[in-house]
Amino acid sequence: MSIEKKSKFITVLYSGMAGTVSYLIGGLLATILILLTDQYLLAIPLSGLLGGMLLAVFIRKWNQIGRFTLAGVISVSVGFLGTFIICEGIFSLIGMFTDVFSGRLENVISISLMGVVFGIIFSLIIYGKKALLLFAVVCGVIEIPCIFLAEKVYSIEPLNNLITKYGLVDVNLLFIVLGFGIGAGVSIGLIKISGKDEIRSQSSDSSTNEEM
Repeated sequence: MSIEKKSKFITVLYSGMAGTVSYLIGGLLATILILLTDQYLLAIPLSGLLGGMLLAVFIRKWNQIGRFTLAGVISVSVGFLGTFIICEGIFSLIGMFTDVFSGRLENVISISLMGVVFGIIFSLIIYGKKALLLFAVVCGVIEIPCIFLAEKVYSIEPLNNLITKYGLVDVNLLFIVLGFGIGAGVSIGLIKISGKDEIRSQSSDSSTNEEM
């Protein structure tokens, strides 16, 4: 592997790890909040808030911590809750006519769409439209193995017993949020090595308003 290719690989790997750790911390604290208060509507935005803020810190976007935090809160909240509600309605309607999408397939499609919606919103807030397709595809695809990892955890009997008996952690929520973080991190790494990682500046937004 050439030095240039190795450097690009390390860039993507580091960003992916930064996203993984950031949203893992956010997801774990969110599940603790759920365990203590049973407040999903507070826990889900909290996971995005912490994940987005920590991601900005880890990739050294000090001047953009506010924007990354906002992106985390909105994209996780809409990606998780909004997509869940819409998919539940759509698949319930489809279920009246066919059971083709029932069971695991329904779960895979729904959670993958959560990743797509998360990626679109995160990209729009941070980079604008230029990275929208990249974030949507990467985040949607990465959610798929996360689903099966969550199922694998439940298949390990000692862990399953602990989870079901004591309600220690919401594994599905944790792995979905983790997938959001991995997807965001990898996407940031990919757009960085492409040389198009300029974050949408507020000055450009204000200049557009002045022209109007």
